[in-house]
Amino acid sequence: MKKFIIIAIVIASAGLVAFTLMNNKKEMQEEVASLQVKSEAIPVTITELKEEKLEGNIKISGTLEPNTELALMSEAQGKVVKLYRKKGDKVSQGTLLLQTDNDLIETELIAAKAQYEKLGKDVARFEKLYQEDAITERDLEDARLGLKQAEANYKAIQKRLNNTYLKSPISGVIHEDFVEIGTYVAPGTKAYDIVDVSKLKLNIKVPESYILEIRDGQGVDITTDVHPGITFKGKVTNIAEKADNTLKYDVEIELVNNQKDEPLKAGMYAVANFKFEPKPAMVVSRKAIIGSLKNPSVFVIENGLAYQKPVTIGNIYEDKVQIIDGLKNGEQIVLTGQINLKEGTKVSTL
Repeated sequence: MKKFIIIAIVIASAGLVAFTLMNNKKEMQEEVASLQVKSEAIPVTITELKEEKLEGNIKISGTLEPNTELALMSEAQGKVVKLYRKKGDKVSQGTLLLQTDNDLIETELIAAKAQYEKLGKDVARFEKLYQEDAITERDLEDARLGLKQAEANYKAIQKRLNNTYLKSPISGVIHEDFVEIGTYVAPGTKAYDIVDVSKLKLNIKVPESYILEIRDGQGVDITTDVHPGITFKGKVTNIAEKADNTLKYDVEIELVNNQKDEPLKAGMYAVANFKFEPKPAMVVSRKAIIGSLKNPSVFVIENGLAYQKPVTIGNIYEDKVQIIDGLKNGEQIVLTGQINLKEGTKVSTL
């Protein structure tokens, strides 16, 4: 009897365990399904495009460029026999850089000079004879013509000789050299790249909303990342008359590079700091921008779904950017959570 009671208890216990497991499984499946439904919507925080009257201190970045950059070509033909300057050397206007073989040209010049001087004496003698009616006017004119031809030949050979000495037409630094002793060059052969960084140019793009406030010769404060806390003085030297496709105007700023303790180099990143009157602008938080500032876009929310929209940026402030085109006032824009979004993703706002 006891044996049957024990068996009944075991069977009842097994049934209870099975029922409990099935019930737990059902609850877990319902919970997973609930989580799946919730996970379909990506949580994001949002902001709105709105008009604000911001301060007129505008920062516009650009890259410093040399005042002059020259590719110096050979004007002579022949073998390089002497090099006077190389890459990295500072040069002044007129500095001798290299010489090509010119022995034959020097010989030709000696002969041309002798011929020129001889014909000069002949003309002087013919003029005296003409005054004495010893020769005709035609004879005198032929002698003068011969002298002019000899002079032209002499000057042409002199120029060929001068061209064998390549000199720098500007002051600057040799950025690169392309020849060495023994190199055969011809007219047009590239010999040196010379850059003048005694002055630098900063080319920036100014939005149309501010371009009329910029004047030729206007002073501009320039700052750089390589010299934090140091302000360089620049001057506006050129303002474009026509805007580009983004409605921005090219403006050139020149600054003197004469601070020995804080030298600047071409290619460095720099920022022009303008002070304008405050103006109203449609702005959004900089965190909302995805992609680069050259090709910016944002995610907007429409009917609970996220859609990516390209935008056109104007001025850039510390933590905000001006939106010129691409958005409407009051649109809901994703501020955080963009990393998990793609076109048409369902979202929930936090």
